[in-house]
Parts: sequence; C-alpha cells; structure tokens
Amino acid sequence: MDERINRLKDLDDYKLLDVIKNYKRYNYPESFKEEALKILEERGFGDEAIKLSGGYSNNMYREAEHIFKQFKKNGISALVIHLLAAITYYSQMVIGYTIFAVLFIFFLILTLNNRKNFFHTIKETESDRSLLGYVIIFIISIPLYFVIFIMDRNELKSKLENLP
Repeated sequence: MDERINRLKDLDDYKLLDVIKNYKRYNYPESFKEEALKILEERGFGDEAIKLSGGYSNNMYREAEHIFKQFKKNGISALVIHLLAAITYYSQMVIGYTIFAVLFIFFLILTLNNRKNFFHTIKETESDRSLLGYVIIFIISIPLYFVIFIMDRNELKSKLENLP
C-alpha cells in the first residue's frame, strides 16, 4: 500500500487531479485521494484551484452511473411484470393481464427514457441497434424484451466503464 501511495508522487498534476476525481471509480481507498490532495498542496495547488479545475468530483460519471442504475431497475421491473403478464394471460385472468400489460408498457417507457438520458449525459448519440430492438418488440413480439434489455444493459455498462 505504501508503495502505491509513493508512486503518486511521480504522477503529474493532471493525473493527481484524476485520482482525486475518480478514486472510487478506480477502486482506490480514500487514503489515495487524501495523499493526492497533500501532494498537490505541496506543489502549490490550493483548495480553490482544485475546486475550479473540477478536481473533486466527476459529475458526468456520477450522473451517468445514477441513470444506469435507474435503467437497470426499470428494465428488471419491466421484465418481471412482463413475465407476470404472460402468466396471467395463460391462466386467462383478463383483468390481471390488462393491469400487468399497462404496467409493462409504463416501465418500458421509463427504460427508454433512462436510455435516452444516459446517452444525453455522456454526450453520445444513441445506437440504432438497441433502439431498433425496442421498436421490434412492439411490432413483432414482446417476449423478445428480455433479450433486447440484456444486450442494451451490457452496451450501457461498457460505455459507463469507458467514460473519462
């Protein structure tokens, strides 16, 4: 551990700011952030200069991570409700099926909105592949939802991990 902290002294100022900003993302302990702050202070960076450079937090990553968690929660809710709708459909419970179908569409719309917000937050255009998948769900078959959701979740997760 001490060796890793000593290696911080060899980093340039920008990399130290990156350590401060993204230490949780890199799975570094809090002591790394504190040591990087001490090194920057020794080099003449004051608290105000670090704040102005945006060194304390990576807002884009934090916001994208929050939206990704909402996307997963809403997508899994839609998947579970979809399965419940299928069960009630085959057991001929018309009212139950109708309620679950409406709830499924509600959570599907929430998932699509989370997806749109995620790409807006990371300032990228949405991939047509997964958006087309959601359209196909409505046109061809709603049971394909879980496949499209899993593919889309993996795409968003990889983009989140590759954020600066």
